[in-house]
Amino acid sequence: MAMKLNRHPSILIVISVVGILTNRTFSEETGQPDKIKSPTFSEHIAPIIFNHCTSCHRENEAAPFTLSNYKEVRKRGRMIADVTQDRFMPPWHARSQDYAFQGERRLSEEQIELIRRWVTKGMPEGDPSFLPAMPKFVNGWQLGKPDSVVKMTEGYTLSAEGPVI
Repeated sequence: MAMKLNRHPSILIVISVVGILTNRTFSEETGQPDKIKSPTFSEHIAPIIFNHCTSCHRENEAAPFTLSNYKEVRKRGRMIADVTQDRFMPPWHARSQDYAFQGERRLSEEQIELIRRWVTKGMPEGDPSFLPAMPKFVNGWQLGKPDSVVKMTEGYTLSAEGPVI
């Protein structure tokens, strides 16, 4: 049996306290959590960055800068919001309407919106005690050392625009 929240003030008080403690708003209609009110790096953005960006954006990897802590992410926050909104990052060229790919790196619309709102709200750090642990990354060959490594005899310049060869 569904109950009307406006008839039970004690439920509204509990929902309000939970909302304050969890940084979420709650629907008066359903009592279910709505969007995160004020996203913070430690609690909301770090899990996205650490799990979708840091594998490449860390020391001795392919990306040109690191994204391994609040200071580094905040420094590039506006750019991160732009490139995730445009789906330029994280790079994922495969597309399918019918099925999901194993290991898919694409961000959800909710994650992209959360990053955008975090930047709009001034990129607050939040409580560092909520910061998740950095994932464990494999150094060197991600899938194990290959049987053969072929090296080019001369350098090759990859242009900034055009097809990915």
